[in-house]
Amino acid sequence: MYNEQVIQLVTIPNVLVNNPMQPVFITSNLAEVDFQNVVVPPNVHFWAGDWENLTGKLPKKFDFILTSETIYSLESHTSLLSFLKSTLSPSGIILVSAKSNYFGCSGSVFSFLQAVNRDGVFDVEKVWSGGEGGKREILKMWFRN
Repeated sequence: MYNEQVIQLVTIPNVLVNNPMQPVFITSNLAEVDFQNVVVPPNVHFWAGDWENLTGKLPKKFDFILTSETIYSLESHTSLLSFLKSTLSPSGIILVSAKSNYFGCSGSVFSFLQAVNRDGVFDVEKVWSGGEGGKREILKMWFRN
């Protein structure tokens, strides 16, 4: 959500390639693809920027939120938590997939767990840990009763 180039160069091409309603041939040179004139499904939207800019702007709440690689910056933990609180339905769950440590960045699973516990709104548990090379973890979050 933070890096506009990731959305333009990775996310949108993946959505387009995997859209059965309008198959798109993606060349190995993404610079050749005119993404501005390709129609994405009407219920698909893309945003880039800080989580604060999206908090409270979605038209409904969701039962399931999957987020990956969104906790690498310590500075974004508070705004990410605000977004998740405003977007998750009362009985919903969130899965957060992340590297245990982001080398060269300020965030980590440990620092995010500290932020979640300080905030006091969500319960959280580690549901998976593993991976070769850089260790990865998946956290499950839900509203406290």
